[in-house]
Amino acid sequence: EALIELAQGIAAQHVGTCGPLRSKRLIYSYRANRETLRRVYLGLVDAAHKGEPLTAGSEWLLDNYHVVERHAAAIKKYLPWGFYKTLPMVRQGDFKGFPRVYQLALEFIIHTDAALDPQLAGIFLSAYQEKLELSSGELWAFPIMLRFALLENLRRLMREAEKELIARRDAFRLVDE
Repeated sequence: EALIELAQGIAAQHVGTCGPLRSKRLIYSYRANRETLRRVYLGLVDAAHKGEPLTAGSEWLLDNYHVVERHAAAIKKYLPWGFYKTLPMVRQGDFKGFPRVYQLALEFIIHTDAALDPQLAGIFLSAYQEKLELSSGELWAFPIMLRFALLENLRRLMREAEKELIARRDAFRLVDE
């Protein structure tokens, strides 16, 4: 019920506020996310080689970075720039310059704790479309936007892991002094 209300609320916000807009915000975000993940991964590799203790999340990234990279590359492959430009963009608010279908994907990821359930996704999209119809291109792009949103979510989590690693190093340095 909460997802239905959320989807309908987003649709109500989008009425009259979405349309053509040339923006590369999502492309820039994609590049920044990949760069951040790579930097954090390399830092974790270095920490692991030095025998530093790592969190479970950090160890997960070390074990699964190749999977993350494969999915990140798939985003680029399956969302060509020409198609991206055809997606209706949000023209105001926090998501200004992002495709509205990306906002839907990100909100879905946030409100389901990144637990991807196709049935819930269908309910979420149907609830949105009760208020505002999505184009066939947006429906096609939704799974790709879920990958974008998961990449964003993972970047946020890995930045936290990186901060924890730095804080732990600082604490050990103080103890050593």
